[in-house]
Amino acid sequence: SVVGSPPYINAFREDSPVAHKVPPHMFIDGFVLSNGYTRFGIDSDDLVDLLGSSIDQEGRKLLLKNSRTQKPSEEKEIFPEKLQVELPSGKLGISFRGRTKTRVSRIHNDSPLIGKVYVGMFVDEISIPGGSSFTKLTARETSRVLKDTKKVKGRIVTFVRP
Repeated sequence: SVVGSPPYINAFREDSPVAHKVPPHMFIDGFVLSNGYTRFGIDSDDLVDLLGSSIDQEGRKLLLKNSRTQKPSEEKEIFPEKLQVELPSGKLGISFRGRTKTRVSRIHNDSPLIGKVYVGMFVDEISIPGGSSFTKLTARETSRVLKDTKKVKGRIVTFVRP
Protein backbone atom coordinates (compact mmCIF):
# COMPACT_ATOMS: atom_id res chain seq x y z
CA SER A 1 0.00 0.00 0.00
CA VAL A 2 1.00 3.62 -0.48
CA VAL A 3 0.42 6.61 1.75
CA GLY A 4 1.05 10.34 1.73
CA SER A 5 2.04 13.09 -0.59
CA PRO A 6 4.37 12.26 -2.20
CA PRO A 7 3.39 8.61 -1.94
CA TYR A 8 5.64 6.30 0.05
CA ILE A 9 5.37 2.54 -0.21
CA ASN A 10 4.75 1.16 3.26
CA ALA A 11 3.88 -2.46 2.42
CA PHE A 12 3.71 -4.96 -0.43
CA ARG A 13 1.41 -7.89 -1.04
CA GLU A 14 3.28 -11.19 -0.97
CA ASP A 15 2.61 -11.76 -4.69
CA SER A 16 3.75 -8.26 -5.74
CA PRO A 17 6.24 -8.33 -8.64
CA VAL A 18 8.07 -5.30 -7.17
CA ALA A 19 8.32 -6.47 -3.56
CA HIS A 20 11.97 -6.46 -2.47
CA LYS A 21 12.96 -4.33 -5.49
CA VAL A 22 12.26 -0.89 -3.99
CA PRO A 23 15.10 0.38 -1.78
CA PRO A 24 14.29 2.09 1.53
CA HIS A 25 13.65 5.86 1.69
CA MET A 26 12.18 6.01 -1.80
CA PHE A 27 8.99 7.82 -2.75
CA ILE A 28 6.96 7.63 -5.94
CA ASP A 29 7.45 10.83 -7.89
CA GLY A 30 5.81 9.86 -11.16
CA PHE A 31 3.86 7.34 -13.15
CA VAL A 32 4.40 6.44 -16.84
CA LEU A 33 2.29 4.37 -19.22
CA SER A 34 3.67 2.69 -22.34
CA ASN A 35 1.65 5.07 -24.56
CA GLY A 36 3.60 8.03 -23.15
CA TYR A 37 1.05 9.35 -20.68
CA THR A 38 3.03 10.59 -17.67
CA ARG A 39 2.13 12.25 -14.36
CA PHE A 40 4.55 13.86 -11.90
CA GLY A 41 3.92 15.32 -8.48
CA ILE A 42 1.18 12.85 -7.61
CA ASP A 43 -0.20 11.97 -4.20
CA SER A 44 -1.24 8.52 -2.97
CA ASP A 45 -4.89 8.96 -4.05
CA ASP A 46 -3.79 9.91 -7.59
CA LEU A 47 -1.44 6.94 -7.71
CA VAL A 48 -4.11 4.47 -6.60
CA ASP A 49 -6.49 5.85 -9.26
CA LEU A 50 -3.80 5.64 -11.96
CA LEU A 51 -2.82 2.09 -11.03
CA GLY A 52 -6.46 0.98 -10.97
CA SER A 53 -7.37 2.58 -14.28
CA SER A 54 -4.36 1.05 -16.05
CA ILE A 55 -4.34 -2.39 -14.43
CA ASP A 56 -4.66 -4.18 -17.79
CA GLN A 57 -1.85 -2.21 -19.48
CA GLU A 58 1.63 -3.62 -19.95
CA GLY A 59 4.72 -1.49 -19.41
CA ARG A 60 3.58 0.74 -16.55
CA LYS A 61 6.45 2.39 -14.68
CA LEU A 62 6.82 4.07 -11.32
CA LEU A 63 9.40 6.85 -11.12
CA LEU A 64 11.15 6.72 -7.75
CA LYS A 65 13.23 9.31 -5.93
CA ASN A 66 15.30 9.11 -2.76
CA SER A 67 13.62 11.11 0.02
CA ARG A 68 16.99 11.85 1.63
CA THR A 69 18.54 13.50 -1.41
CA GLN A 70 15.75 14.57 -3.78
CA LYS A 71 12.63 16.72 -3.69
CA PRO A 72 9.27 15.85 -5.26
CA SER A 73 8.55 17.17 -8.74
CA GLU A 74 5.96 19.83 -9.37
CA GLU A 75 2.60 18.54 -10.53
CA LYS A 76 2.78 17.93 -14.29
CA GLU A 77 0.91 15.89 -16.87
CA ILE A 78 2.40 14.80 -20.21
CA PHE A 79 0.01 13.49 -22.85
CA PRO A 80 0.75 11.11 -25.71
CA GLU A 81 1.13 12.96 -29.02
CA LYS A 82 -1.65 10.89 -30.58
CA LEU A 83 -3.95 8.09 -29.44
CA GLN A 84 -6.20 6.03 -31.69
CA VAL A 85 -8.90 4.36 -29.64
CA GLU A 86 -11.40 1.82 -30.92
CA LEU A 87 -14.67 2.58 -29.19
CA PRO A 88 -16.96 -0.10 -27.87
CA SER A 89 -20.60 0.07 -28.88
CA GLY A 90 -22.96 1.61 -26.34
CA LYS A 91 -22.61 4.45 -23.89
CA LEU A 92 -19.06 5.84 -23.59
CA GLY A 93 -19.29 7.82 -20.34
CA ILE A 94 -17.22 10.73 -21.64
CA SER A 95 -17.98 14.46 -21.80
CA PHE A 96 -16.66 17.11 -24.16
CA ARG A 97 -16.30 20.90 -24.29
CA GLY A 98 -15.32 23.27 -27.04
CA ARG A 99 -16.76 25.43 -29.78
CA THR A 100 -13.83 25.29 -32.18
CA LYS A 101 -11.96 22.18 -30.96
CA THR A 102 -13.43 19.31 -29.00
CA ARG A 103 -11.67 18.68 -25.69
CA VAL A 104 -12.31 15.76 -23.35
CA SER A 105 -13.66 17.46 -20.23
CA ARG A 106 -14.65 14.45 -18.12
CA ILE A 107 -14.38 10.69 -18.09
CA HIS A 108 -17.12 9.23 -15.92
CA ASN A 109 -16.37 6.55 -13.31
CA ASP A 110 -18.21 3.85 -15.29
CA SER A 111 -16.65 4.72 -18.66
CA PRO A 112 -15.04 1.93 -20.69
CA LEU A 113 -12.48 4.56 -21.78
CA ILE A 114 -10.86 5.01 -18.37
CA GLY A 115 -7.12 4.59 -18.82
CA LYS A 116 -7.43 4.74 -22.62
CA VAL A 117 -7.97 8.48 -23.09
CA TYR A 118 -7.30 11.43 -20.78
CA VAL A 119 -9.11 14.58 -19.73
CA GLY A 120 -7.64 17.52 -21.63
CA MET A 121 -6.92 15.69 -24.90
CA PHE A 122 -8.55 16.89 -28.11
CA VAL A 123 -10.63 14.88 -30.58
CA ASP A 124 -8.88 15.09 -33.95
CA GLU A 125 -10.95 12.64 -35.99
CA ILE A 126 -13.82 10.19 -35.70
CA SER A 127 -13.83 7.31 -38.23
CA ILE A 128 -16.93 5.21 -38.70
CA PRO A 129 -16.71 1.82 -40.48
CA GLY A 130 -17.99 2.15 -44.00
CA GLY A 131 -15.92 5.19 -44.88
CA SER A 132 -17.34 8.12 -42.91
CA SER A 133 -14.79 10.38 -41.28
CA PHE A 134 -15.37 13.53 -39.21
CA THR A 135 -12.85 16.24 -38.33
CA LYS A 136 -12.96 19.77 -36.88
CA LEU A 137 -16.15 19.16 -34.91
CA THR A 138 -17.47 21.15 -31.98
CA ALA A 139 -18.14 19.35 -28.71
CA ARG A 140 -21.86 19.25 -29.49
CA GLU A 141 -21.24 17.80 -32.97
CA THR A 142 -18.81 15.22 -31.56
CA SER A 143 -21.36 14.10 -28.99
CA ARG A 144 -24.06 13.87 -31.68
CA VAL A 145 -21.90 11.74 -34.03
CA LEU A 146 -20.93 9.38 -31.20
CA LYS A 147 -24.52 9.10 -29.94
CA ASP A 148 -25.92 8.52 -33.44
CA THR A 149 -23.37 5.74 -34.06
CA LYS A 150 -23.40 4.14 -30.59
CA LYS A 151 -24.55 0.77 -31.99
CA VAL A 152 -21.74 0.68 -34.56
CA LYS A 153 -18.74 -1.49 -33.75
CA GLY A 154 -15.25 -0.53 -34.88
CA ARG A 155 -15.51 3.26 -34.53
CA ILE A 156 -12.09 4.85 -34.14
CA VAL A 157 -11.44 8.18 -32.46
CA THR A 158 -8.08 9.84 -32.82
CA PHE A 159 -7.17 11.99 -29.81
CA VAL A 160 -4.25 14.43 -29.81
CA ARG A 161 -2.35 16.18 -27.04
CA PRO A 162 -3.39 19.68 -26.06
